[in-house]
Amino acid sequence: MSAPPGPINRRVLIVDDTASIHDDFAKILKSSAIEDNSLGETESLLFGTPSGASATQNENFELDSAFQGREALDKVEAALAAGRPYAMAFIDMRMPPGWDGLETIERLWQVDPKLQVALCTAYSDYSWEEIDQRLPLNDRLLILKKPFDAIEIRQMASALTVKWQMTEDAALKMNQLEQKVTLLARTDGLTGLANRATLIERLHQAFAAARRGAAPFSVFYLDLDHFKRVNDTLGHPVGDLLLQQVAQRIKAVVRENDVVARLGGDEFAILQLDVSEPTQSAAMASKILETLQAPYQLGGNAVRISASIGISSYAPVSFDADSLLGQADMALYRAKESGRDQFHFHSEDITREVAERMVLAEELTTALTQGGLKLDYMPEVDLHSGRILGMAAQVSWQHPRLGLLPASAFVPAAEKTGAIIPLGRWILDQACWQMHRWQNDGVAPPVMAIKISLAQLKSGPELIYDVLRTTARWELAPWDLRFDVTEATLAQTQWTHNDALPRLRELGVTIAIDDFGTEYSSFDYLKTYRVNHLKLAQSLIDNAARDEDGANRLRAIVNFARDLAIDISAEGVRPDAQGAALVPGAPLKNVQGFCLSAAVSPEQAARLLKDASPAAPLPREDEG
Repeated sequence: MSAPPGPINRRVLIVDDTASIHDDFAKILKSSAIEDNSLGETESLLFGTPSGASATQNENFELDSAFQGREALDKVEAALAAGRPYAMAFIDMRMPPGWDGLETIERLWQVDPKLQVALCTAYSDYSWEEIDQRLPLNDRLLILKKPFDAIEIRQMASALTVKWQMTEDAALKMNQLEQKVTLLARTDGLTGLANRATLIERLHQAFAAARRGAAPFSVFYLDLDHFKRVNDTLGHPVGDLLLQQVAQRIKAVVRENDVVARLGGDEFAILQLDVSEPTQSAAMASKILETLQAPYQLGGNAVRISASIGISSYAPVSFDADSLLGQADMALYRAKESGRDQFHFHSEDITREVAERMVLAEELTTALTQGGLKLDYMPEVDLHSGRILGMAAQVSWQHPRLGLLPASAFVPAAEKTGAIIPLGRWILDQACWQMHRWQNDGVAPPVMAIKISLAQLKSGPELIYDVLRTTARWELAPWDLRFDVTEATLAQTQWTHNDALPRLRELGVTIAIDDFGTEYSSFDYLKTYRVNHLKLAQSLIDNAARDEDGANRLRAIVNFARDLAIDISAEGVRPDAQGAALVPGAPLKNVQGFCLSAAVSPEQAARLLKDASPAAPLPREDEG
């Protein structure tokens, strides 16, 4: 065995209770004047080092001193913590009043078993038998009998530090070898992807986590269409190149925390984590299919190939982890039987529902650029004063096939497919443009209200930028806007530690909770997100009017909001309740009553804003 070619750890700890002994070791181990070829010859014989090389290394000993065993232990622990361990230690046998040499070595080996030790002892100290009873006489311990000379100390320091380094390097190589063996056991040798065993392991982990309440997941089973033709016509080496490039393309599409595995042959599997909705799986499957269709250049041949994908999504009723992979395999065969180059879910209902959403999302994207969407405005009228408090933007879609669609018919699909981001940006721009026109006409309402979704809040900085850019474009201030969010959205925003709402609030945007009292009704996020407006749901008002518990609940909400200086309004109050207390006996004097009409066109909204009596009955669409 040869000595390590790299730098050697020459850190040496001297443990002795006599200061002059430390000086002697420093003179011997740090002196460059002492030259003795016997040291180089010793290293050459023991470790195969070139003669003369050790003379230079001898001058690199880094010495440290400890005068008692306890101090030595502290230094060894500190060295390990700093990642600069000592290679060896010279330890004196007698160090009164503290630990003797044997106890010191015992303590040091407990924290650093790799430390090489030279025990310095006189003939009158412990016998070999006594030392053997206290310490294992292994290759980490050498006995240095007093008196000793300089060459003996230098030879021992050099030999033990080199031995420490060789042991360390051997352990490192063994660890690297074990890592390589482990990697080979867990990965596919051709593509470098995870293998079947690794996928099954991660699948079981994801299943167990989902059972405990973690996010659901989906399993993809992917098979290349007509791969056998490639092997038969171009040969297996080209087929292997194709599989490698397919693996690279799939890895480029999925997220970093998803697991991509090759199961064998041309079969692949994907474990898609954190899937809240099947549409997310459909979107990723579509992207994979599109990516794999691009031509491949393999050994001078242009090759095209498609794939089929089966998808199985976790559900609370799922039997076990292995069954999900089997269901994905069954869905794969259904995709192949349906013509290949497509994906299918294990459930036909899910496949059909997801397909409808994807089509609707694509058509919505087209409508955003080619027209078909429009905004109407819902007046918010204070029943006590008759004053218009704001206009709430409401989107609808004149669909070429399905006719006029209200927001409830397509916004949920937009949220599940990601189309809500461009749709939300369009609504923000159109509403701000309308507010700008009304301001120029001198009839603008105090605020323009816009509903905002969880996906928009998750976009974080992008949403903030859109607000700043759009308000600046239409010469508005952020406080001209109010964002209405549902309780469910606020709750999920809190779980994801999103800071978009507080940042919008700092800009001056009003934040309102829509339909407050219908779901979570948690007061925590009122403070967390600095909400400054509550829109009490009509059902909350009705319940308060029917029973005492409902009235007490409403009273608690109002008092709490008042303490935080949060404005309150009651939605959907009927015109005949005008001027009357919303709930008998409830302290609701500072609660405004809303009269929400059906949404009206921009032209009708402008007439209402110009009308001197905005509390008068609102005209219907066909009256304009």
